[in-house]
Amino acid sequence: MIKNIVLDVGDVLLEYRWKDMLMDYGLDESTAIVVGREMFDDPLWRQFDLDLLPCEDIIKQYEKNYPEHKEAIRWFITHGEYMHVPRPDVWEKVHTLKTKGFGIYILSNYSEEFFEKHTKGTSFIEDADGMVVSYQIHKAKPDKEIYQYLLDKYNLDPSECIFFDDRAENVEASNKIGMKSIQITSKDQLLEELTKLEPKRRVRYKGTHPRNFNEKYKELNPEKYGDIIEKVISKGSTPAGMHISICVKEIIDFLQIKPGQRGVDATLGYGGHTRKMLECLKGEGHIYGLDVDPIESVKTTERLRKLGYGEDILSVRLLNFADIDKLAQETGKFDFVLADLGVSSMQIDNPERGFSYKTDGPLDLRLNPQKGISAAQRLENISLYELEGMLIENSDEPYASEIAEAVIKEIKKGKKIDTTTKLYNIIKDTLSFLPANEQKDAVKKSCQRTFQALRIDVNSEFEVLDAFLEKLPDVLNPGGRVAILTFHSGEDRLVKKSFKRHMKAGDYTEVSKDVIRPSKEECMMNGRAKSTKMRWAIK
Repeated sequence: MIKNIVLDVGDVLLEYRWKDMLMDYGLDESTAIVVGREMFDDPLWRQFDLDLLPCEDIIKQYEKNYPEHKEAIRWFITHGEYMHVPRPDVWEKVHTLKTKGFGIYILSNYSEEFFEKHTKGTSFIEDADGMVVSYQIHKAKPDKEIYQYLLDKYNLDPSECIFFDDRAENVEASNKIGMKSIQITSKDQLLEELTKLEPKRRVRYKGTHPRNFNEKYKELNPEKYGDIIEKVISKGSTPAGMHISICVKEIIDFLQIKPGQRGVDATLGYGGHTRKMLECLKGEGHIYGLDVDPIESVKTTERLRKLGYGEDILSVRLLNFADIDKLAQETGKFDFVLADLGVSSMQIDNPERGFSYKTDGPLDLRLNPQKGISAAQRLENISLYELEGMLIENSDEPYASEIAEAVIKEIKKGKKIDTTTKLYNIIKDTLSFLPANEQKDAVKKSCQRTFQALRIDVNSEFEVLDAFLEKLPDVLNPGGRVAILTFHSGEDRLVKKSFKRHMKAGDYTEVSKDVIRPSKEECMMNGRAKSTKMRWAIK
């Protein structure tokens, strides 16, 4: 998901009229082009951008190199204020995108003198959340260092950035570092590309629930204590710090994994499903385990390596499953794919992650706490309308209106809702009007739904799932199989509709007509399995 817009200045935010400027000086068009090329193609211009030499020294060297045009070159460099033409409609579009929540950053090659002359009084400078200009660090595009400096200085994820520049070599260098990049050849093209980034206005729907996806907004080593684990599981609970995989038999029976095949566990988690799938390969083939959690994925990788699964048969990638197409481009298509959409018990059990109202901790809820904003930050600027809609659309919360009003009321008082306990207490107080014999259960369920709605929102879960489902058919080999576990109605509706649509389009030869649920025995042994639904499809 693009969250930050990075822009060059020359011929992007501003138009350059260097040829016209030289013609204003008195040169004919052909001579103006020759002089321009002499200046811009000479390594001296890069020295100018890097600000390594005084301007006068640069001019004198130019005069020495090109004596025939030394007067024109001196006049051009000392009159830089005449070189640029404003693009106010572009600046207005950039400002609009900033108000929509995008970060705005400038990355440009410039001498200090020219930069000050060209950007004085421009609105895009005021809208910029940060900038890196070549003269500041004595590095210039397309050198990798200047791009990395921008990312490091402002803690930006390159996969969340889009870069606009007029030069092909700068765009290519940006792509190599992981940013989506577009070469700009005209103002109209830039405006068109910026318009594509504007969030689409959410369509309002009639009734209580949205009818389709397009209407939506948006304990550390438990395995060391085997005797204790066995006791806890036998009572139908999950040991703290562990995750008991669900529907393992049903998944393995359906996927029909054979030695030599290549597959993906799109949601690695604790690695329980991955382990069982690796056993099916019998040492031949390969599985790629994907996860966005940089904390738990390291633990799981270490756990599986200790079991003897090396890099020859198991690769773990810190990658969102929405990008499964990128993996397939690198590895080739897959014979089987599994996605378990539930939050891992290790995440729920860790108070520092903020996934549960049962223990006090920071209200975070991010699957990757190193990216994006926390649930607490999300609540700081949310509107009543947006919060109520989120609770309805993401979790079917029956008391959405009452809870949203109570949360916004606290925020308007200047109070921060930055811990799980604070949010729990607001919900508890809000539902105090219910009969005493109903309150405890109602508060529990509303807390679960509210935390779920916030988690879905801050992680863009519906959008990510939708992207994953759309890409699935194209990453499967003929006869390839996919199984997906869902845990609430919103997820299941998306999977069901996607499978049906792709079946109708001929992308799948067969899809599950009904959901597969865990057995009663499994639900008794693992209470977290009760809401699980499994659907499958075959390429």
